[in-house]
Amino acid sequence: MLTKHMHWDADVQRVYARHREYRDNHLAISGSQLRPLVSAVPGSGTILAVSGTTTSGSLRPGPNIVLAVLTELTFDDRNAMSNARQVESFGVPWEESYGYVQAVKRGDTIYLSGQVAHDGTELVAPAPVNDAGLVTDVANMGEQLRQCYANAAQLLRRFGASLDDVVEEVIYAIDVDAADAAAGPVRKEAYGRPDPQVASTMIGTPRLAFRELLVEVKFIARV
Repeated sequence: MLTKHMHWDADVQRVYARHREYRDNHLAISGSQLRPLVSAVPGSGTILAVSGTTTSGSLRPGPNIVLAVLTELTFDDRNAMSNARQVESFGVPWEESYGYVQAVKRGDTIYLSGQVAHDGTELVAPAPVNDAGLVTDVANMGEQLRQCYANAAQLLRRFGASLDDVVEEVIYAIDVDAADAAAGPVRKEAYGRPDPQVASTMIGTPRLAFRELLVEVKFIARV
């Protein structure tokens, strides 16, 4: 069987129904007989594949036939499919105020915005800061990092994916030494293996969006 992208909508279902009439009448259907049936389908033109028993280009109906006609998508149809995007957010106020989404899926790639340690609108394990707004203790680095991965996993699940699908991560930390010490155990726990199969980069930064944040992680996943 030759398989390609399927254009499956109400028109195609009607085509399939017509084919079942042929099948029920025990007819052998050739491409020339099927072509008029698919002419009403947007983007139709080339009969690409059939499922069943074929003889000299004809389809002989039988109980194992799943689908009789697949039509070739037009260039615009294929382009629209590849450019279709799905987005996900947490619904927190800073998404609206800054103007962004937490995740975008385009084609087979999922891009996650930098994930920080929050649960809803509440920060998780916020670092203590002094009157000048400077962090005074980085002991919560591991706990914050763990929440970053938990949030990423939650977003990926919405796309039917998981951390197993991550191919690249970038860790931004206000204290690279503390982040490096915490990252090994936390990352291995998050990815569920001692040797996470992901490209990883760590970058030091003077501060993050909220002063109580110690670390942020962005991800790219392929599905």
